Amino acid sequence: MTALRKNRGNERAEGLRRAFLHWQCRMRQAAVRDSAGRPTPAMRPAVLGSDGRNLASAMTVLVHHREAAWSTSMLRYAVERTHDPGERFQHGLRILAAEHFQEPRAFTDTMTALFGSGSPTAERLLAARRVVLAFTDSGRTFRVPCHVSALRPRNPLYEATFWHNALFNPEMPPQPVVLAFAPDWQRAEQPLI
Repeated sequence: MTALRKNRGNERAEGLRRAFLHWQCRMRQAAVRDSAGRPTPAMRPAVLGSDGRNLASAMTVLVHHREAAWSTSMLRYAVERTHDPGERFQHGLRILAAEHFQEPRAFTDTMTALFGSGSPTAERLLAARRVVLAFTDSGRTFRVPCHVSALRPRNPLYEATFWHNALFNPEMPPQPVVLAFAPDWQRAEQPLI
C-alpha cells in the first residue's frame, strides 16, 4: 500500500469518526431536550455478527467524555443526592441538557452498554468478540465494526455507564455487566439510505 493511499484511508477513517461523534452528540442533545432523554434509534443500534447475522435487534449504547471521571462524579451526585426517582431523573436531565453534549471533540469513540448479570445477549456479544453496530436515524446511517470486551467495575467507563444507568433506572440489575465497543474506523461505513 502506498503512503498516499494509507494517508487517504486514515483521513477517511478520522472523518467518519468525527462525523459519527458529532451526530451522536446532536441526537442525544435533542433527545434530552425534546423527549425527556428517551433513547432514539441513533442510540440503539442493531448488533450484527461479522457474518451479518443479527445478534441483537437494538441495544442502547452510551458515548462518554474523554474525562469520564468528570461526568461520572456529576451523575453519581445526582443519583446519591435523593432517593426520589423522579427528582433524580429531572436533575439528570438538567445535567445532560446543559453542556454535556456540546463539544463532540470532548468524547471518546468507545461506546458502552449495560446488561444484567448472566445476560444471554452480553454472553453472545462477548463470544463474538467482533460485531458491527448498525445505527440508523434521521436520514443518517453508520455501520461501525467494533471489538467487544467486558469492563471491570473500577474502570472509568464502567463507572460512567453504571451511574448514567442508575440515574434513569431506579431498579438497576445486581452486579451489572458493562461491555465496551471499540470501533475500527478503517472498516466503518456510512452507507446512503
